[in-house]
Amino acid sequence: MSKIIVSICGWCEADPSRTMFQYLGDRDDVDKLISGEQWLSLPEYDEQEICREDYILESVASAFKYALDGEYDQVDVEVENEQVR
Repeated sequence: MSKIIVSICGWCEADPSRTMFQYLGDRDDVDKLISGEQWLSLPEYDEQEICREDYILESVASAFKYALDGEYDQVDVEVENEQVR
């Protein structure tokens, strides 16, 4: 079966109220999923407390879907054929 490969280059201004971040650490007393508004209120870096770098963007697709502004510089769609053995 063939695969469809989509390559994207671009940017967006994510809406903080509709953009979610997921916690990467192992602490149980921390919200596992927070809004962009909550994420912005965290310190950028802190060795003692939870900070922005402890979270990762939950979904790039959602960030673009609800973006306030943005641009795709390039979108390529390719077909990759799998070899049948």
